[in-house]
Amino acid sequence: FPVFLFSLIPFFLITGPFLSDLSVSLISLLFLGYCIKKKKFSYFNNKYFYFFSAFWIYLIINTLFNNFNLDSLKISFFFFRYGVFVIAIFALLNVDSKFIKYFFYCIFICFTALILDGFYEYFVGENILGWNNAESARISSFFRDEQVLGSYLSRLWPIFFGISIFVFKEKNKIFLIFISIFILSEALIFLSGDRAAFFNINLSAIFVILFSQKLLKLRLTILFASILSIIIISFINPAAKERVNRLITEGIEAGAECLLDGRDYKVPGFPKGNWVGPTLFTNVSRDMSIYQEEIFGPVVSLIPFKTEEEVVEMANSTKYGLSASIFTENISKAHRVAANIDSGIVWINTWLLRDLRIPFGGMKHSGVGREGGFKSLQFFTEPKNVCVKI
Repeated sequence: FPVFLFSLIPFFLITGPFLSDLSVSLISLLFLGYCIKKKKFSYFNNKYFYFFSAFWIYLIINTLFNNFNLDSLKISFFFFRYGVFVIAIFALLNVDSKFIKYFFYCIFICFTALILDGFYEYFVGENILGWNNAESARISSFFRDEQVLGSYLSRLWPIFFGISIFVFKEKNKIFLIFISIFILSEALIFLSGDRAAFFNINLSAIFVILFSQKLLKLRLTILFASILSIIIISFINPAAKERVNRLITEGIEAGAECLLDGRDYKVPGFPKGNWVGPTLFTNVSRDMSIYQEEIFGPVVSLIPFKTEEEVVEMANSTKYGLSASIFTENISKAHRVAANIDSGIVWINTWLLRDLRIPFGGMKHSGVGREGGFKSLQFFTEPKNVCVKI
């Protein structure tokens, strides 16, 4: 039963955290009960478990003295099940030779389903169940509103690859299918817009190529094919063209003046390409979709202003705030305006000039947290302020 339960975890992760966390807890409890009944405590006599136990005790002490509340204490206390879970999986690997194959094929099925459904959503606009994420252009597949498709694929892929080495001793058709799944996974992560996941899966691929001598030429081919597939798929997306054209049409119908219309743009020799030409609007009001939405196309609106206060108000009147550019000869005014604009990064008399050591990220609906330099360490943290009146 624990082998069966563990093999289903990749499926449980797609449905949400509840079932996967429940399965981890059940496996840990069953294994702990087995060890107590059979008096087999030798599993826990290793350096890993000692380090884990020390860390677990630190979590509890830290919760008790620094940020005490009942919920935090429960989370810290039950964190112990993860240490038992890892020991249980190690024991299962030694007992059941088929265990690793069960788990491999479960991940294989999940990857195949997510990739097929993800590309279907990318090209059709909704997944095979009819779900669509209207609030975001990101692909979500069966995760629906949760933007974790890229994270799921990128984090399970190194495990998937490592297990495949044990499952397939030499090249065969199934192994080549596995390689194809990686290439499609990388392309899907890229198209989903998950930058962190795209970085993670490429980093793991690079380590595999550098530190594994077997099938080196094949894995270099994989990396090249992944990049090529990303380039090709990026240019054959009619849904992206239709979205940009729809927003241009909405702008015209709302009363904006279109000085340059790129909807019928053609490139000689490529009649079937999904092209959108440069588009220029004037007479744009703040309630229009072309003013408020992220278009992700060659569309720009020219909006005049008279005062410094007016342009700051205009810039801050949208729900997004990733970046802004200020062009002026008065550097003092530029700094004053930059301080008042709600954007994660503000360029002065330039655009897209960036040093990787400098924090990068958006405000409002453009994201939470910062990338780059030491700020990257805080990207996945969320401070909490608990205030008690005494």
